[in-house]
Amino acid sequence: RGYAGKISSGGVQEGDELVVLPSGRTTRVTKIYKFDQELKRAEATESITLTVEDNVDISRGDFLAKPKEAPALLNQFRAHICWLNGQEMNLNKTY
Repeated sequence: RGYAGKISSGGVQEGDELVVLPSGRTTRVTKIYKFDQELKRAEATESITLTVEDNVDISRGDFLAKPKEAPALLNQFRAHICWLNGQEMNLNKTY
């Protein structure tokens, strides 16, 4: 089974260990494909399909990273909001 996506930074090669986020499961890359061509390595900005050695559940929206390069998982964020409604925003209301 192949998993398709775009490499946002760094690279991946056959045999690399990857962690699936947010589940935290790990696996290893067995094959890398770009269209119908098999690759040994792929770099940032490439859209690829890869296969892994374990039957891990990788779903749409999951993130793959090398374990030592995995981003921190947080349940909060900071944002600036530009409110365009004519009525003032009520911070106690759900929109």
